[in-house]
Amino acid sequence: MVKLMLAVVILAGGVFCGLRLASQKLLWNDELFTQVETIDRLSTRTILEARFPEGNLSPLFYLGQKFICRLADYRLPVAWRGEFCVYEPRGQVLLRILPVVCMSLAVALIFLYFSWRESVGFGLLSAAVTLSGFSIWAFLPEARPYALWVLLCALQGMLFMEILGPQKENSARRIWVWLAVVNGLLSLTIFFAALPIVAVSAVLLVRDRTRYWRWCVPVTVIPLAVCVLYYVLSKRTYPNLSQEPASVLLMLKGGLTMVFSGALWAQRDLILTNVPPFWFYFIAAGSLASAACRVPAGTAGMAGSKAVVDGLLAAFLLMLGMALAVIVWFLGWKASGNFGVAERYFIFLTPAALLLIVALIRHGWYLTENDRWGRLIVIVGTGSMIALSSLWTYVHLMKWGPFWSV
Repeated sequence: MVKLMLAVVILAGGVFCGLRLASQKLLWNDELFTQVETIDRLSTRTILEARFPEGNLSPLFYLGQKFICRLADYRLPVAWRGEFCVYEPRGQVLLRILPVVCMSLAVALIFLYFSWRESVGFGLLSAAVTLSGFSIWAFLPEARPYALWVLLCALQGMLFMEILGPQKENSARRIWVWLAVVNGLLSLTIFFAALPIVAVSAVLLVRDRTRYWRWCVPVTVIPLAVCVLYYVLSKRTYPNLSQEPASVLLMLKGGLTMVFSGALWAQRDLILTNVPPFWFYFIAAGSLASAACRVPAGTAGMAGSKAVVDGLLAAFLLMLGMALAVIVWFLGWKASGNFGVAERYFIFLTPAALLLIVALIRHGWYLTENDRWGRLIVIVGTGSMIALSSLWTYVHLMKWGPFWSV
């Protein structure tokens, strides 16, 4: 009961802070374009048919926004003519209710999960780690699909952790069903959701092949088919996504050329804004410690913890590798005269990294059960990383000023 009450407090606090921030932030170009050209102008049927004039192709988000606007009887009252920012007090709050709730719910559910699996202390620790992340705050007051994406990826990650851990057959079946539902919703959120779906599915194929083949169609095949459909539909908006084979090779060559010329380093914020740099050191150190440890026989809890860490690390590295591949691709695409990639396209790295970090802290806690100095290192290291990450997040948010996601 206490855990649930604390989760409600975290959710309510997140919603309060998010809406307060939203009220102070002007509506900006991308939010305005989505509202005017998709949500206000298109019917529900047109949205379901994915006939909208932008490349994100996020019907789940658009339908949610349309539902809220209908309940509030709201249409953007400003005659927007391409202005980069617009002051519209009611819309600044109303249009950001769904993202604020989604991001706050993600934080609350992560707290609830680790409180349920471990203790309230670990739950509060997971909330602190989550709230230290830049993307959590940057896209909290943002009328775009990224907060919904974070929520669904967090749910996917927690279900993934449950499958990796020791579970009874009946409960495992329910977890696979929920994973299929979440992956299906992810595929309706944005076609880049294919990357976390592929990463999680690949690890499950290796770790639990027999059960995975039983569930591969609803968990992987159908969601990926929807993502591919979105990719095909997006060619109506961005025809250069579809190229002749020779052009594709030229774009790839252009991307690799820019990588070797140092352009990839110039794009480092595409990754670092989603996983603050200090956490990379933490992940590396924790992963090496986990790999070096030998789990004594009869310690099921520690063995389960190590299995979860190994699975999460493998999935995170796969996501990171695919993100870098996409950046190379977009460098070539940009070189051919198209717009570049933005950091928010890789926001799926945020919940994956946060869950891995908390799992590493938990595993380190198990490993140092009878080692006071070891536990002191875990405590000091974790506290230092949370403080550094929070400071890094604050500095970068202040650089963005009142238009955080611009």
